[in-house]
Amino acid sequence: MQYFLVKGYLRAGEVEAAGEVAALDGGPQPPLFVGVARGARLLHLVAAGAADEAIAFAESQVVSEPSALPMLGEDWRLPLAEAHAARGDLERARDLLREAVAVAPPSLYRHGRARLLIASARLDEQPESAEQLYRRALELVDSRFHEWAEAQLGLAEVSLEKGQLEQARRHAREAFHYAVREGLAPWRCRPAPSRHA
Repeated sequence: MQYFLVKGYLRAGEVEAAGEVAALDGGPQPPLFVGVARGARLLHLVAAGAADEAIAFAESQVVSEPSALPMLGEDWRLPLAEAHAARGDLERARDLLREAVAVAPPSLYRHGRARLLIASARLDEQPESAEQLYRRALELVDSRFHEWAEAQLGLAEVSLEKGQLEQARRHAREAFHYAVREGLAPWRCRPAPSRHA
């Protein structure tokens, strides 16, 4: 499916390839699947650093339209929150993430729930509460999941802020081993918005 191909390319740091897939026209589709294709475009716009365009696109074509994304364990609010954070509107980004947590169905996959916690941690201004969110994410997923590596990177950043260099190295090493094992290069992907932007 187009959405997951875009997501996969972005995880591998292939923003241009993700854009090519996001631009594909799938022809006539049921409205729910049109919403999924629009979600793919939103992902790409955010990853490409086009925050203003991403927000305008989301507000005009994603927010109020039906989509199968929730049935797939995905939420358009996460990339939209990222776009707002990139523009410096951290409060709007946090509001979107709170909304995503509030509407998340009980059946949401564990890695989807972990993704929400990680996104929230990235925008948390307090290192202690950010650390708790990252650790809660690690309780939900193991080292087979991309979210596990993201939580490890987040814990490395928090540990650096707290001056805990050995812990920071340990968490960064775990994320690096994941990247090598999976053939990924997370350091080439767009940087996550800083909690202190």
